[in-house]
Amino acid sequence: GMPPKDLDKMSKKFGFPVGLVTLADEVGLDVAAHITEFMGKKFGPRFGGADVNIVQEMVSQGMLGRKSGRGIYVYSGAKTKNRDINKDAEEILKKYRIEPKLGHAFEDVRMRLLSRLVNESIFCLQEEILSSPVEGDVGAVLVLDFRLFLEARFVLLTRTELRNSLTRFTSTVRCTVSILRRPQC
Repeated sequence: GMPPKDLDKMSKKFGFPVGLVTLADEVGLDVAAHITEFMGKKFGPRFGGADVNIVQEMVSQGMLGRKSGRGIYVYSGAKTKNRDINKDAEEILKKYRIEPKLGHAFEDVRMRLLSRLVNESIFCLQEEILSSPVEGDVGAVLVLDFRLFLEARFVLLTRTELRNSLTRFTSTVRCTVSILRRPQC
């Protein structure tokens, strides 16, 4: 439900080295669609929340991201950080738009992103994909470039800050879990 440029700004402010929308365009929307389909089949509702039809529709119209010159953003020959939104992609996004229950304030978006990362991290520990929380934090830094000094996922679980905002976090987790049944958050 958030405009692409706003989501990019929010995700960078959250600690990612590149915005999530830009990342999808860089990787390729066709690759993102394939990964989303595969992960949805492999993990079912645990990986739910996003409507894969959004990316599939963009791909069917030749919007593959940077490699095709247009994805969610438009890519011309000039290198610039201030890219225009692809109007065709914008129309597709509007078609599938769902208003989040928690709004677009930075703290709300941060908690939605964080709850997904923390939940998946805990699943990885339970399934013994990770042998320790520290291994998960190292992976988050090395693989995702998710800055440990900003808020590594497992370290965050033990911080006073989280305990003080537990009510907010709990409601976000409930909202995230409700995505498994109805994607409205």
